[in-house]
Amino acid sequence: MRPDTGAPGSQSSRDTFQWKRNQLNYRDSNPLTLGSLGQFGIGTVSKPQQEQDVITLYHQLVGAGVIRGLKFLSTSSSERYDGLFVYEYPTSDYAFRDDNPLGVANSEIAPAESDPKVIEYKYNFDSLINDFEKEVKFHGDINLVVCWEIGDKWKEKYTFNSYIISDEGSNRQIYGATHACYISGHKMFDVLILEEFLFYLSDRATAEAQQRVKYVGR
Repeated sequence: MRPDTGAPGSQSSRDTFQWKRNQLNYRDSNPLTLGSLGQFGIGTVSKPQQEQDVITLYHQLVGAGVIRGLKFLSTSSSERYDGLFVYEYPTSDYAFRDDNPLGVANSEIAPAESDPKVIEYKYNFDSLINDFEKEVKFHGDINLVVCWEIGDKWKEKYTFNSYIISDEGSNRQIYGATHACYISGHKMFDVLILEEFLFYLSDRATAEAQQRVKYVGR
């Protein structure tokens, strides 16, 4: 048999070239606006297109210190859930206040590591709802959902309390979370919607006004 030289065929080369061009075009038409976060050297330059992009962006935000206090135990594509993390907020520097709007409740400040928490990543929250409906995943197992956008299906069953309205962040358990998800008045888990998170950091006043309309209805 002729040895595999590793050289791509002409069709493969054309496909790869077209993929590269498509990504450059997407970057130009869908830039990731980081505002003041540019100083942290976040490497992602395009808005996420899929779940893998969400994972990458979130971990960059944690690694850059924009989201603080989290340590990851695992990230998996083969287990039922996507990963495990712990958090630790040893000093009041991690607490919510006007100059630290992503911070956590004062009750969470303690020099001790949390027990392991389950994290789930999605591009769109709708796909997680689909998993719940199929009983592939379960509300009670999850502590934090990180997604790019919320979608529309949540309105049928869920209520979202926004941590980025006024001083609601003083109730936040997980640093940087944007919302708490409820069913029939019972909290299920925290959510970080990256699209709304980044907009909040770039324009807090406008973002808060939008949050009131979208999640409070006023």
